[in-house]
Amino acid sequence: MRNIGGVLAQRKLTRAILATLSIAGTKYSWQDSRSKKWLYMTNNDTEIELYLRGISWENKLGKRTLIYNLTVPIINSNVDLCLFNMASTELVINKSTEINLQSILALGELKGGIDPAGADEHWKTAQAALNRMRQALYQVGYSPYIFFVGAAIATRMAAEIWEQLENGTLHNAANLNQENQVASISRWLCDL
Repeated sequence: MRNIGGVLAQRKLTRAILATLSIAGTKYSWQDSRSKKWLYMTNNDTEIELYLRGISWENKLGKRTLIYNLTVPIINSNVDLCLFNMASTELVINKSTEINLQSILALGELKGGIDPAGADEHWKTAQAALNRMRQALYQVGYSPYIFFVGAAIATRMAAEIWEQLENGTLHNAANLNQENQVASISRWLCDL
């Protein structure tokens, strides 16, 4: 996720996650992509999604940290969304080789392209990335939640996503242009 569509998709999903945390009364900190420092939430979080690389919070199950665009060691490629079962202070950013695989709760692919004609191609690319994640983690006997968020979902693609949700290949999915789906996946991520 390195193009303008991906950047905008990340910002939209980030705003939804921040809103979910705020509505729940959950305090969070966020990592500034420029300084790599973790900053505590304030009453005015206007436009933090422009510089946010990660979000950290605590729910009833423990401490959670979500990082965007991280190379996960066993997968050896960029993963758009990584949710960890740990505090931000425990996660050594920029040292992804030190990530304990057991701390990974969920991995996701985010596709922000909005051209319906290109939706199938985005899905093929996302599928390849999701399969790479599943296969690499399966080989070491670990299976975190796998999810997909896309801005352009074509009919055939929706049928494939639904089938994967039903058979457990995907654990969650959302259409970025459907507010109820964005809210739902945001709540799911915040509650894991």
